Amino acid sequence: MEVFNFKNRLIVEVKDKQLPNNKRLKMFKINFLSHTVCILPVFTRSKEVVLLRQYRPVIDKYIIEAPAGTAEHNEKPEETAKRELEEETGLISTKLVNVVNGYVSPGYTTEYMHYYLSIDPLMGKSSPEATEIIEPIRVDIKQAMDFINKGIIEDAKTALVVLFANIYLTSQP
Repeated sequence: MEVFNFKNRLIVEVKDKQLPNNKRLKMFKINFLSHTVCILPVFTRSKEVVLLRQYRPVIDKYIIEAPAGTAEHNEKPEETAKRELEEETGLISTKLVNVVNGYVSPGYTTEYMHYYLSIDPLMGKSSPEATEIIEPIRVDIKQAMDFINKGIIEDAKTALVVLFANIYLTSQP
């Protein structure tokens, strides 16, 4: 078995695994040592959301996505969501709605993500990490849905949380 530990946040393993049908598989597994979150700021009066235009070095391009991140040691999902939202957008969450939780891609990773809407957040001050290239963009929910339909949003977690935001906003009086 080969193991690589990255900043005590995740461990990458390559090992042989015996399956329930007694077949063997050479398995590549990314073990997340804490949870992750995705949080979308939602403004109810204007029916707008805040997305990020963010450079992702792994795919070597900018993409449109929702704020997201990994928990610090012993941090609860709600705390992670609030911290990441303020760091990446400068917004302060006053009301969180947990819309869904689940495994991101259980074929190769244990990453478990908590998805939130931050309802009518307040202005604060952003403080992205030095290696994050982020530009917040505020758009109408209809435009965000159009971004999904036209393939402008290519990130699955973002598409999912935007769909939940659309349901939330269309259910409001």
